[in-house]
Amino acid sequence: MGCLGTLFAVPVLTPLSGMGQPDKAPGAGSSESATFDLDPLVVSASRYEEELMAAPASVSILTSTELSREAAPSVAALFRTVPGVDYQQAGVNRYLIAVRGFNNAFGSSTYVMVDHRDAYNPALGLVLYTRLPVDALDLERVEVVRGPGSAIYGPGVEQGVIHFITRDPFEYPGTSVAVGLGEQSMHKFAFRQAGIIREKFVYKITGSFTEGEDWKLDPDDPDDAIALNSIVREVLDLDGNVARIVEGREYNSYIWTVGGQLHYRPDDETRIMAHVDYAESKLILNASLGEIQTDGSGIATAQVQFERGPLWIQAYGFKEFVDGNNFFYRAGHLMYGYSYELNLQARYRLDWPSEEEPVMFGADYKFTNPRSLGTISGR
Repeated sequence: MGCLGTLFAVPVLTPLSGMGQPDKAPGAGSSESATFDLDPLVVSASRYEEELMAAPASVSILTSTELSREAAPSVAALFRTVPGVDYQQAGVNRYLIAVRGFNNAFGSSTYVMVDHRDAYNPALGLVLYTRLPVDALDLERVEVVRGPGSAIYGPGVEQGVIHFITRDPFEYPGTSVAVGLGEQSMHKFAFRQAGIIREKFVYKITGSFTEGEDWKLDPDDPDDAIALNSIVREVLDLDGNVARIVEGREYNSYIWTVGGQLHYRPDDETRIMAHVDYAESKLILNASLGEIQTDGSGIATAQVQFERGPLWIQAYGFKEFVDGNNFFYRAGHLMYGYSYELNLQARYRLDWPSEEEPVMFGADYKFTNPRSLGTISGR
């Protein structure tokens, strides 16, 4: 059913000498196959590091060792064996994931994060797992919190949390390459490169490309025939002119991502990180208004984090680029999207009355400007 049958990974890890690396957490580094975490640390249940057994919610962890064993076209395919996760594959490059049930066509009921930033489209609020700028090559672990998280993350986080945590280039330097082939004419290439710029200053570059052919509808099947016969052949632009003639569903799909990070650690207590990425895709999406054909739909992300002792601050934002190559199959008009979002977050941890029972307080600010030129949900 559209999965990769073979995946070849060629990791080349080279230590960064003379960098004064911080002490690694248990199991960190390139010798993970020889270590076992009896009680690993998690951060998603309480927004600070704590032992798994002490977390106030049920948490599952997918470790880097488990991730490297899976020959999967997307990190979303890794959830098919996680307890309490509703996993659906809606297309060769389209996944719907939900924790605590209530899955839907957008797959957005569960709060999803990548390195402490949320992973939603700024206008539609959906999560495209295959367009996330993460790959198994660069994942340190994935934390799945099965429990409501509104007290920690704000309103609307009652159906669990999924947190993708990528590999720190200080602790995981070197080069890794993966090549995959599978059914549905699928092929994939991914790479990761991390190294030193100067002492206490490192970088990381990642990228991936996945292409395949989606499952085809059968015109002789009654249900498939309904979808095929409802396609509007003439797609109109904003002025009402015919901009595109649709001969049928477009089954070819692709997704490519590229990203980079800079990390700076001037001392043992201070960490500064800057991140940028861009992802672009062509695939069919499920929506309440019918199926959407995206072709060259892209989204850019920028993020800055600062941490010193108990103080943690970050700012991140998204900008989408959806021009006239995207359309509704059943509505017959083009889609446009230039929405953007800005997030500012700060928190402070006070180890009182003890380190085991700290008090945390902070502030969150989010500004979303949905701009679709009236083509998605009106003004």
